[in-house]
Amino acid sequence: MTTVADFGEYTDVNGTVKIGGVAIGDVTCDFTWDRKTIEVERAGKRSAVSIPGGLTYKLTLKKALQRDDIPSTLAYSLTDTPVAGTADAVKAATVFGSANAWTAAAVTLTTPSIVRFTLGTAVVTTAGYVTLFGEDANGDPLEEQVYFPTTMLVGQTVDTTKAFKKTYGWLNLGVVSTGSGTIKLDGVAGTSTWKVGDPEIFDLEIDLTKGAHILKADIPDCWFTNGGIVWGTGGNVIENNLNVAIHDFDEIEWSNS
Repeated sequence: MTTVADFGEYTDVNGTVKIGGVAIGDVTCDFTWDRKTIEVERAGKRSAVSIPGGLTYKLTLKKALQRDDIPSTLAYSLTDTPVAGTADAVKAATVFGSANAWTAAAVTLTTPSIVRFTLGTAVVTTAGYVTLFGEDANGDPLEEQVYFPTTMLVGQTVDTTKAFKKTYGWLNLGVVSTGSGTIKLDGVAGTSTWKVGDPEIFDLEIDLTKGAHILKADIPDCWFTNGGIVWGTGGNVIENNLNVAIHDFDEIEWSNS
């Protein structure tokens, strides 16, 4: 039996990038720096002397747009105060009611949140829509239709795609459950909403790990200088390329263990 020695080189598979200590997925990182050269002219000489000057850098995170990372990439580039949704009870389990029946559910949620509908008691026998009415974070009227198919099982859920700050109630647009099916409404924790403001200031950690050895850069007080979404014909994964600014390059802590 023979063994292969550990050559010690790092490769592309050894890297991890963390924002605030939490690793983000599907990310690549380009971090380069250059030291300026200062030239000083001299009397009586045919050439200048060179002196090492200050450093400039370029730090870019290139990543696939991944749902779980959106609050820490897209949101951070736009604001330092993304608002997480809360799991507030909006309405206890209530029968659908007949077609065009109105069910009141006047609730103010703790934070703007996606609303989840949970099917109870019995399955849907005639598919259709239910429209939820309420207000958004700005107090403007908001409504959204959610679809209940006949394939939906008891205990399954459907969510709104919009975040509601207030709900008024819902209108049944023809959903039928002959077994007196019910729907229960709750806010969803973990969803996020945000408005444009100052960017989030975060600590960035870049690790290259090979066995027990780690090459690390701890970079304090960073922010994204750009963001955006570009998509085309469906043939490519959407990438979110983010340039990173560093408040003080001199404060980076480098280590190699």
